Amino acid sequence: DIVSVEDEEIMEAVHFILTRSKLVVEPTGAMTVAALLSRRFPGGAAVAVLSGGNLDPEMLAQHRRGKSAQGSRRTRCE
Repeated sequence: DIVSVEDEEIMEAVHFILTRSKLVVEPTGAMTVAALLSRRFPGGAAVAVLSGGNLDPEMLAQHRRGKSAQGSRRTRCE
């Protein structure tokens, strides 16, 4: 199954993981969590592999201030 998530949702997942688990993950590493949080994920068991620390702190700060660093794009999670 394929679930599409917006860049904004991915950054929200990055922030969610950071604040809840105290883990720094890069946006691509948070895509599965973004899909799960969006509740568009098909039913059944799911495993989210959190990876990468290649996160630009300024990009995260801009997102938290309400500015999108790259605009809104849709990303597919397969």
